[in-house]
Amino acid sequence: MAKKDTPPAVETVISAFKDHRTYVESNYWSIWDDSWNVYNGKRVKKSYNGNADLTDPMIYSSIRTALANITAGKPKFAFYPTRADQRTDTKVLNELMDFWWDANDMSLITVPWVKDVLVYGTGVLYTYWDMARPKIFHQPLRDFFFDPMSTRPSNQTDARYMGRRFLASKDELKDYQVLDPLTGEFKPLYQNLDELADESGTDDEQFDKDKKDMFQGSTVNRADKKQIEVIEYWTKEKVITIGNRKTVLREEKNELGCFPFIVQRNDIDGSLFYGKGEVEINIDQQEYLNDIINQSLDNMTYSLNNMWRVDPA
Repeated sequence: MAKKDTPPAVETVISAFKDHRTYVESNYWSIWDDSWNVYNGKRVKKSYNGNADLTDPMIYSSIRTALANITAGKPKFAFYPTRADQRTDTKVLNELMDFWWDANDMSLITVPWVKDVLVYGTGVLYTYWDMARPKIFHQPLRDFFFDPMSTRPSNQTDARYMGRRFLASKDELKDYQVLDPLTGEFKPLYQNLDELADESGTDDEQFDKDKKDMFQGSTVNRADKKQIEVIEYWTKEKVITIGNRKTVLREEKNELGCFPFIVQRNDIDGSLFYGKGEVEINIDQQEYLNDIINQSLDNMTYSLNNMWRVDPA
């Protein structure tokens, strides 16, 4: 039996995903790993190896202080008419925005988003329309991808595509439904689910959770949970979703006409999409301080401990 040709949509999505993967692995992942480790008090550039092995929480404290100042409280939205023919009463619209903020738990969702901006230099939110209101949640940076040739994530972005990667069970994918505007009835969001195997075969490419679990000394057996790798690819004209890198689950027009990602950056370079975080520029100073602290502790220990030398006579 002849092997089926790979659908063009699958080739397009996987090629785009791999292009970004190559770009980010060679330029950013080591920096992100070091930044995450130093933020969590782990050594990455140890010049002095002694008995003492402490870390100063300078970077952690600085990031948490900035994070609290940025995310504390709830923003107040105020809409005003911009033309004479618009209605002047915007109370309902303002209250609707307050409701959407609370319904999305945005006061909590903004915390990991802003923390990514401070630690890594870039933070991402993913948005979609859920029935009567928008839904917003934090998108792990490692599981987000974009056109490597782009330089900015704003509404005037030059990116040809953006996307995300996530895990889901087949039952979860079956539960996703959307309202068909032509019939007024709900229909499944994803198709061809029967063609999917029950588990992903991409354990060699870790998700953000896998990576951080590994840093914490734990592992997760995803095979037991029968989770499927889903890659969602967006252009301004089309959205394509691929399951396990071989099955087209969704291919349709992008009714939004824009990308569903909110990307915020810290220190910005006009030629680069990703920003620079607060941790990256302070790693050397932090590790130098850690070495000095440990040298001082070892020196104090040697000075206070009683030591004797045997008289050779």
